[in-house]
Amino acid sequence: MEMVEIEYKGYVISYLKVRLDTSGWTVNVASNHLGLLNKLYGKTVFQDGHSQEAAIGKAKQYIDGLRG
Repeated sequence: MEMVEIEYKGYVISYLKVRLDTSGWTVNVASNHLGLLNKLYGKTVFQDGHSQEAAIGKAKQYIDGLRG
């Protein structure tokens, strides 16, 4: 299984290139920086039933809303 990683504002959004089942698209968010990782408040999984782009968009929207 090939993983794709997108760097975004100090975070890494990762997901499988090919979906494993029909339950929807899932992306994960992580960071190598402890301070940024703590800002996620444990929310590291984002899902969308329609498209991979929408799941990525949800992750980016959450990151954009985190307090500096």
